[in-house]
Amino acid sequence: MTMTREEKECIERILDKSDSLRDKERAIKRLGEILEETFILDLLPSRQLKKALGEIAASRSIAPALKQKVKSLIKKYRL
Repeated sequence: MTMTREEKECIERILDKSDSLRDKERAIKRLGEILEETFILDLLPSRQLKKALGEIAASRSIAPALKQKVKSLIKKYRL
């Protein structure tokens, strides 16, 4: 399974240096909603999404507050 268009847009928004912190937080929140839907439907998230979230969580260029939110998504949904 590959990432959906909406997932890609959220990841791009998180990584975009020109977006505000608020926009990035909204993108993380939306990814959380997508992962929740996936979890409820008992589907597996895409490997690309898992990899992208892992890279964001390990990135040094992302704000610590955002990294923490991404890490909590990874932990909550066991990615």
